[in-house]
Amino acid sequence: METIERNSLRSQRQARAATLIKPKEGLGFWAVPMAILVLLAYIVAMYVGFRLPNLWSANYYLPSFQEGFYRRGLVGALMYYLGDMRFDYYVTMYISFALFGLVAILVFFKVLKNGHIAWIFTLFLLSPYGGYAFHTIGYIDYLLMLLLFLAVAINNRIVGIILLTVSLFIHEQTVFTTIPAYFAYRLYRGDRLFSLVPYAFIMLAIIGAFSIYCQEIPGETIGAFMDKVRQKINYPFRDDFYWHFPETFSVKTARLDRYYNLVDAHNIAYLIPLAAVVGYLFSSRGDTPAEQVFMAAVGIFACAAPLLMGALAWDCSRWEFLSACFAMMMIYYARDIVSWRESLVCTLAMLSIIPLTELFYFDDYRPRQVIYREIPKPETPWEYKYAINKQEIEDFFTRELFVEASKKPCAQRIDQKTDCLGR
Repeated sequence: METIERNSLRSQRQARAATLIKPKEGLGFWAVPMAILVLLAYIVAMYVGFRLPNLWSANYYLPSFQEGFYRRGLVGALMYYLGDMRFDYYVTMYISFALFGLVAILVFFKVLKNGHIAWIFTLFLLSPYGGYAFHTIGYIDYLLMLLLFLAVAINNRIVGIILLTVSLFIHEQTVFTTIPAYFAYRLYRGDRLFSLVPYAFIMLAIIGAFSIYCQEIPGETIGAFMDKVRQKINYPFRDDFYWHFPETFSVKTARLDRYYNLVDAHNIAYLIPLAAVVGYLFSSRGDTPAEQVFMAAVGIFACAAPLLMGALAWDCSRWEFLSACFAMMMIYYARDIVSWRESLVCTLAMLSIIPLTELFYFDDYRPRQVIYREIPKPETPWEYKYAINKQEIEDFFTRELFVEASKKPCAQRIDQKTDCLGR
């Protein structure tokens, strides 16, 4: 009897998994209006946060295996064959825009297949996270996302493990971002937990070997490479990118209160409703109450895992942004069962995020304001109204965009001892 019940549950799981392969998609008549809405949201996000890749992110493309950098060295190993061209700022800038543009285009066409997802993504772009996406062009995060998209599209476990391993040698943040997201996807689409255990152990073994043999770079190697970079680059050098290479990150060095502050706590709190929606959607893939709780935990962990990087590095707003991105990704994975209820909760969450979330921008940049508070009478400042920032928007698209796109970033950095707001 118990065997028959288990087989029945397994058949139900396989049937649900089959629906995930080709879910009912398409907007019909609403495809064009929704496409226009999403495009307008992209334009608003670009206005809020656009800048050229900063000098810190340019360093992601330089260290290589050939020069002794096994940590974050894979991209540099490929760039190495470009010779001295890899030290040209504009070469890395074009590559950065290509990676970001590819992510933006892929996401655009994917979300338009489901009305609820397209609406939620539009609100995401209109939130501070949309502008922050354009502010972080140049960071290696978008290449890691592309590799995750590829692993999901190929839908083969072995290929997935290979691509995650490749990602690990691009940036160690893979452990907190694309690896949890990939395994969450596999479980959601119907893979049995026990069938994924061998692959999880392989991934853990790779991470362990990487942590032991590839984290710490000898000081002599770093010094020699920094001297080489100073001689060849055509932009101000951000040497603080290399300060952490002699370090070995571990559980002993991790402290969640190391960099996060009260503003970050508020930002994270506003993400909780999105994580709750993800947990609810993922719980639907469980056959028993215990499995439902487990699946909910899997989905929530995939959203929250990027926040754990706040125990190791100071880019707190970046981790919050990645957490929001992966929450959106989990909701997209579950698009086949997203109804108006989940869409309503996400809408309310985004409406709280839009005015209340405060993200720290790098290099003294500030998000451009779409709406500002207008005070008609200085003597009565409490009598104010909100208005569209027409002048700044017009200046951006007629002048500032071209100025920003043609200038090379200056060498600015913030003391590593300050908190996420640079105080």
